[in-house]
Amino acid sequence: MSQTFKTIRYEPVKNGVARIVISRDEARNAQNREMTYELNSAFDLAAQDNEVNVIVLAADGKHFSSGHDLRDRAKLSEFETVGTWGGFDLPGSEGSWAVEAEIYLG
Repeated sequence: MSQTFKTIRYEPVKNGVARIVISRDEARNAQNREMTYELNSAFDLAAQDNEVNVIVLAADGKHFSSGHDLRDRAKLSEFETVGTWGGFDLPGSEGSWAVEAEIYLG
């Protein structure tokens, strides 16, 4: 695996098991936008690997995840989108919904 991540770890496949580890213990493993895209990439890697039979999602620290990081203000333009959604910069709830759809529905 040649891909590197900042907020998660993709551990080498062992006995058919891929292990993806959430690694933002300092933020109680809150999921920011960067993490959602990294998780998507890691699950894609595992799904495309013929050696993988099981994918385990784990986390560093004592909290699995505190949920979505509401402090995250990263713009979607900083990431390559994975879905067919658009209109992220529209005003009001329409733009907010487009962002939610891209991140959480893919």
